[in-house]
Amino acid sequence: METFSVSTIDLQNDPLLNTRAAADFNGVSVPTHKRRVRTGEHPPPDIVYGQRPYWKRSTLLRAREERIAKCAAANEALRATQLANAARARTGRDRVREERAAAEHAAAPAPTEQILT
Repeated sequence: METFSVSTIDLQNDPLLNTRAAADFNGVSVPTHKRRVRTGEHPPPDIVYGQRPYWKRSTLLRAREERIAKCAAANEALRATQLANAARARTGRDRVREERAAAEHAAAPAPTEQILT
């Protein structure tokens, strides 16, 4: 947490958001926002003035970008796993088809020769 100093806060370009505004910014209710702050899913407040917490908008944006990047990485890993599983299934399916074709070819009667006179 930062100490409260008016000279270090640029309220024009990086406004402070109270709990309600921070919850709205994150698209959740106030109780959900408070719970997520407690559990560490959302960042702690930048400034606590008395008993009122305030977040810089840039802090909330950075946390949102980190969550998005984390989800994107998880989705990439999931997609890689899905592609690997699909390739394994395709290989197995092709092997079974080749075995069936070989078995059918072996079971087929040999062509007979006709003697022409």
